[in-house]
Amino acid sequence: MNTIYSAPPFPAEIDRGYFGAWLSGFIAGEGCFAASLRQKAGRNPTPQCRFSVSQRDDDYRTIELIHSFFQVGSIDSYRVNKVTANRNPQVRYHVDDLESMVAIIIPNFNKYPLIAKKHYDFVIWSKLVLLCSSINQRRRPKGGKGLSKWTNNDLDHAKYLSDALRNIRTYHTNGPTEDS
Repeated sequence: MNTIYSAPPFPAEIDRGYFGAWLSGFIAGEGCFAASLRQKAGRNPTPQCRFSVSQRDDDYRTIELIHSFFQVGSIDSYRVNKVTANRNPQVRYHVDDLESMVAIIIPNFNKYPLIAKKHYDFVIWSKLVLLCSSINQRRRPKGGKGLSKWTNNDLDHAKYLSDALRNIRTYHTNGPTEDS
């Protein structure tokens, strides 16, 4: 897997407002607002958040434009598992760091709102990102280095939001159930 970290400048001939609005529609169909609890041996679980969008390798230019628009994150090239139906090479743009999500990704989708079902994913995901960011800020050790410590209450809240994100995706896919 190849990873590209530095983004080229956004093309001056493309209107940023137009692209931002177009991007919201594109992300509504192709993007992913993901969250999970990561468990390392002997440690408390830690919430992980990610924003990503993947395309076939022949749509690399689209992914590169998204990267240049945001100027954060990275691009990975990879092959999908041979067991899946789509065996074409893929490219994925993703943002994993909370600071970039809080400063750039969330404000973009607040400025250019998602209109489709993905909007509900974004609302829950952005709450989790902001929770993680605020906890990391308030609990950072002196000197600003090292990991923050999460209380059980913090983890419960993060798990609640992570479960809510998973449940809303199930609802989108399968429709309402008896307990929804």
